[in-house]
Amino acid sequence: MVPTIQTIHILAIAILTVSVTMIGLRVLGVTAGYESTAVLMRRLRPWTWTGLCVLVITGVLLFIEEPDRLLADIGFQIKMALLVVAIPATIVGDAAVRRSNVEGTPKRGVNPRVAAVATLSLWLGVIIFGRWIAYLG
Repeated sequence: MVPTIQTIHILAIAILTVSVTMIGLRVLGVTAGYESTAVLMRRLRPWTWTGLCVLVITGVLLFIEEPDRLLADIGFQIKMALLVVAIPATIVGDAAVRRSNVEGTPKRGVNPRVAAVATLSLWLGVIIFGRWIAYLG
């Protein structure tokens, strides 16, 4: 059962990462498209949050399988710390983009470009330290 759960967990992180990356790169002006950033967000955010929900469920199941090993693993500890920051950063980033105008200039609050860099960096860290668990465990 564990390999199946791990596979689903990895697919969910891929889904979440692709949607966060597509939005982040658009906000940073690296990519352009025929639809506005707001439309892109409306189209991709359900994938982000569905991926996150699946990650949480499968992560809990994987944790139940071997909690002692995971709690002692520095990669797991760092991944969990990054998750605690990445999830709120993604929410704040969404709000910043919604409040900004088409060019991504903030009307007030957090700069959407700063939020995009933070969000992309944090999720990349989650992936890196998640993989680290597999190699150190």
